Parts: sequence; C-alpha cells; structure tokens
Amino acid sequence: MKEGTTIMLDLEPRLDPRLWAAIANAYQTGNYTTAILDSIHFIAELIREKTGLEADGVALAGEAFGGPNPKLKVTKLQTDSDKNVQQGILQVLQGIYQAIRNPRSHEKYSDSVQDAEASILFMNYLVTTINKATGHGNRAPRNRRGVVWGRISSEAGAEMSGGRRSELRILDQSTG
Repeated sequence: MKEGTTIMLDLEPRLDPRLWAAIANAYQTGNYTTAILDSIHFIAELIREKTGLEADGVALAGEAFGGPNPKLKVTKLQTDSDKNVQQGILQVLQGIYQAIRNPRSHEKYSDSVQDAEASILFMNYLVTTINKATGHGNRAPRNRRGVVWGRISSEAGAEMSGGRRSELRILDQSTG
C-alpha cells in the first residue's frame, strides 16, 4: 500500500441501523466533521427519547445519568464498581459534548476519515450502552409516534465546511 493511502472501514454493518441512518449521507459524501456531529446529535435525541428530558449537552448527560437515582442506569448501582461505571458514562458523555461537539459547532474543523471512524465507532458503543440502560424516564417525551431522521441542505455556513452544508433535522414530530 502506498504511503498516504486511506482505507475506509465499512461502517454500516458495524453500527446500530438508526445511527447509520443519522450519519450515512455526511459520511458517504466525505463530510466527516458533520458525520461526527450527527452521531452526537443522534445520541442526544436517543437520551431524550428514553428519558423525556429537554436539556442538551452536559446538562442532558447530567440529568439523565447523574445523581443518586439517575433516569438512565447503565448498571444496577449496587456496588462501588457499578457506581463507577455509571459515573464514567456520565463523564464520557459530558466530555464528548465539551471536547468534541462544542468546538466543532463553533469553530472550523476538518476531520479526517480516521477521526470520523474512530469517533463514530465509539458513539456506537455509547448507543448500545444507552439502549441497554434501564430507567424511569418517559419513553415518549413529546407524544411522538416516531422520529424520522433526514437532511435539509443549507447554504448557510457553506464557507465553514468548504461547500454546501447538510444539517441533521427531525423531519417528523407527529403527535398521537
């Protein structure tokens, strides 16, 4: 293999299908920073769906996974190890918002395919962890029948991304 050659992973079969749907367009068109952001937005929406919370970012992670009786429990919270794992997931999520999402949302970034793949595969681990979490949150926070992920192209911010920007949006917020 020549030096500088990039090998792309076949991410689709490795990811939760809903996560793949959220990032596929950006990833497949080489918008790796957008794909990373889309994966984080997907995680936030998943947490909101499972808990009924309206918060975002660090506050969302804290409200969902923090405190003595968190809305989402990734362990039984019976042993010190259980409590450490719960606290660790909380801190990882808060760190993702602070160190990955926020800078990319406010500054110009150009992530490589390797950055995207590493980030998205880790986000998939978090999606799996959140899916397995138990809790006492409202599982249908906005009386949704379903969430349809899609892309709305935007010319705004095109200079920042070097071209046409595509934003992840919830297209269907139907009420029952």
